[in-house]
Amino acid sequence: MTRAVAVLVGAALASCATAPLAPDAAVNPRGYWTVVAVNGEATGGGEQFHFIVTPPTGSAQFGCNAGGGSLTAANGWLVAGDWIITAAGCRTTQLARFEHMGFDVTAKPMAVEKSVQGIRLRNENGTIDLAPRAFPSLMGRWRVLSVNGRPVVGSAHMAADRSILNFGCNDLLGAYRQDGERLVVIPPISTTERGCVTNKGSPTEAASHEDEGFRIAARDMQVTFFGPDRVRLSNEAGTIELER
Repeated sequence: MTRAVAVLVGAALASCATAPLAPDAAVNPRGYWTVVAVNGEATGGGEQFHFIVTPPTGSAQFGCNAGGGSLTAANGWLVAGDWIITAAGCRTTQLARFEHMGFDVTAKPMAVEKSVQGIRLRNENGTIDLAPRAFPSLMGRWRVLSVNGRPVVGSAHMAADRSILNFGCNDLLGAYRQDGERLVVIPPISTTERGCVTNKGSPTEAASHEDEGFRIAARDMQVTFFGPDRVRLSNEAGTIELER
């Protein structure tokens, strides 16, 4: 009798171990999330434990380095592409462990499941538990890093009543309304009219950056955060990278 029970228990455990993943296509993973646990271990949360799902891109940080790149979401699955991950040293071995475990999970397609705190991402490499958090605000001062991938020396001051963007010469003046991951233009948009030319009368490099930047900033933009202090604004006209 004892042997029979043992066989039944062993069979049940084997069945659990090989149970297929069951993604829930009804769960919407888009948004800004706090990583509350990795492989069942509580992280403590905070700004350095986040997962941002804004397809076709996304990013994550598990207490130490940040990573991000392409991310697709469909039919209850999240699939990360070849993410770029920073390579700074971790302050503690525990943070290094969370980082190793977390990015190990993102390396394979992740089934999205509803959980008590929010959602769970799961695959054969482990689990990531996420709780919803407010989408970060763009309000404040930023440094413009690039326009369409080209380095720029510029600035952005985002305020509720008026924003000022500068890509090295003139200012773009206007107002925007942030709806989560969308930045909506509130007309009218205007610019100053300083001449962006060298002492020989030829256009400066900033003039080229400015034309591209103004075309992007003059229409609604997708907001993609790579952590709380790094953001990309994008639309069909191109991309603007900002750092707080």
